[in-house]
Amino acid sequence: MSSEEQRSLLGSSSSSDQQNSRASSFSSKWGLVLSCIGCVVGTGNIWRFPRIVANNSGEKGGLQFLLVWILFLAFWSIPVILIEYSVGRYTRHGPVKSFRSLVGPWSLWCGGWMVAVVVLIGSYYSVVVGWCFYYLFRSIFYHLPNSIQESRNIWKDLQEHHQYIPVLLHLLTLFITSISLTRSVSSIERVNSIIVPLLLLVLVVSFYWSLTLEYASQGISFLFSPDWGELKNLRLWVEAASQNAWDTGAGAGLFLTYATFMTRRNSVVKIGTILPTCNNLISLICAITLYCTVFSTEIRERQSQSKIAALLREDGYANTGLTFLWMPVLYKELGVPGRVLSCLFFLCLALAGVSSLIAVLELPVLTLEEMRIPRKFALPLVSVGMFCLGIPSALNLDFLVNQDFVWAFGQVLAGVVTISLPIRYGASKFRNEIVNQFGLEDWKLPKIWVYVINFVDPTVAIALLVSFVIDTVKDEKTKWYEFGRESLMSCLVEWFVVLILLVLANALWMRYRRTRRRIHRISSIRDTQRTPTTNVDDAN
Repeated sequence: MSSEEQRSLLGSSSSSDQQNSRASSFSSKWGLVLSCIGCVVGTGNIWRFPRIVANNSGEKGGLQFLLVWILFLAFWSIPVILIEYSVGRYTRHGPVKSFRSLVGPWSLWCGGWMVAVVVLIGSYYSVVVGWCFYYLFRSIFYHLPNSIQESRNIWKDLQEHHQYIPVLLHLLTLFITSISLTRSVSSIERVNSIIVPLLLLVLVVSFYWSLTLEYASQGISFLFSPDWGELKNLRLWVEAASQNAWDTGAGAGLFLTYATFMTRRNSVVKIGTILPTCNNLISLICAITLYCTVFSTEIRERQSQSKIAALLREDGYANTGLTFLWMPVLYKELGVPGRVLSCLFFLCLALAGVSSLIAVLELPVLTLEEMRIPRKFALPLVSVGMFCLGIPSALNLDFLVNQDFVWAFGQVLAGVVTISLPIRYGASKFRNEIVNQFGLEDWKLPKIWVYVINFVDPTVAIALLVSFVIDTVKDEKTKWYEFGRESLMSCLVEWFVVLILLVLANALWMRYRRTRRRIHRISSIRDTQRTPTTNVDDAN
C-alpha cells in the first residue's frame, strides 16, 4: 500500500472517529496554543517550582537542580507529551478508551490510572488555587505586609485559625471551573484567550521589577551557582523528574484530552516540543523573581547567604507558602503601583489555576461521557467528587503536603503508563502511522524518538523508581514503614489501593462484556431456531 493510500485510509478512519466522538474542535491555532499553555501554566510554575528549587538548593546555589530538571524535560516530559498529543488527535478519545482502541480491552486500567492521578492532584490543587483567591481578596481590601514576619502571620492565620476559609475557597474554585466547562471546547478556548495573555503580562512586569531591586543580582547569582555535591542526593533527581512532569503536565492525560479537539492539520510535534519548553521558561522566570525578592529583602536586613539559603529550604508552612509569603513583600516595595500589581498578580494566578483545573476536570468528565453518562450529569458528579476528596487538604496542610508528595511521583508513574502504549503498539509503527503519516503541516517525528521510547525512558523510569524508594527509606525525618507526611509506606498504600480498584474495575468490565456477548449469542441462536423455514412447494 502506498503512503498516499495509507493516509487516505487513516483520514477516513479519523473522520469516522470524529463523527462518533468529538464533534467540535478549536476554532483557531491561537486558541489552541493559549488553551494548551493555560492547561499547565499556573500555580505549578509560580507556587510549586520555586519551593522545589529551594528544597534542592545547596549552600552554594541551585544550578545543579536546574540542569537535572532541564535534562528530564528533554528525555522524559517532551517524549511523553508527544505521545499524548498524537494519541488524542488520532483516536479522538480520552485515555481509557484510547488504551482500549490501541492496545486492547485489558489495558483500560492504564488509562484509568492517568485519570485517577489527575483527579487526586486536582483535588488538592483546587485548594491551592483557593489560596490565590484569598490573597487577591487581601490585596484589594487590606494593606500589603510591611515585613516578612507580618506576611508569615497572614499565612499562619489562614492555615491555623481560619480553616473554614480554605474549604469555602476550594468550593468556590471548583464552582468557577465547572461554569467555565459548561460548553466544552468553546468555553475552554474563550476563557484561556483572556486569562493566559493577562497572566503572562503580569509575570513579565513582576520579573522586570524584581530585577531592579537592590541586591537582586545576588539572588540570581545564587540560583545559577552550582553546588555539585548535591547531585549525590537521590531526592534531587526524583524531585527534578516529578516537578518537570508536574510542571509540564506530562503523563497526566491533559494534553491527550485537549488533543481530542484537534484535527489532522494541528501540528502536534511542533506544539509538543515548543510549548513544554516555553512552560519551563515561565517557571524559571518565576523562580528568578522570587529569589531576587528574597535576597533583596534579607540582605538589607544583614542576613548572610547561608542563612538565606536555609530560609529558602525551611520546611513546613513557610516553604509550602513560599510564593504567598514573598510576592506581597515584593509588591509592597513598589508603593501604590505595587498594590495594583499585587491584585493583578493574584487575580491572574487564581485564573491561571482555574485554566489548569479546566483541563483537570475535562479529563474525568470526558471519561464519564465515553461511559455514556451525559455531560450535564458528569460535570457536577466530578466537581462534587473532587470537592469531597479535597476537603482534608483544605483543613490540614500536612495532608496536602502528603498528597503532593504521593501523587507528584504518581504522575511520573502515569508517564510510565503513557510510554508503555507506543512500546506495546510498536514504537516505529506508532511513529509512522499515528504521528508522521497522519499529521499534516507538521514536523516529522525523528527516528531517535523510537530509541528514546524503547530504551532511554524505560531505563530512566526504573532508575527513578529505585532512587525514590532508596531515598525515602534513608530519610531520617520519617521512618519508611510509618504513615508519615512524606513516607514510602504512604505512597505504597495509596498507589496500591488505587491500582487494585482500577484492575478490579477492568476485570469486572471484561466479565460483563463476555456475559453480554454470551447472552447476545444465545439470543441470536434462539432467534434463528424460531424462524420458520420456507417450504419449497409453498413458494411455488
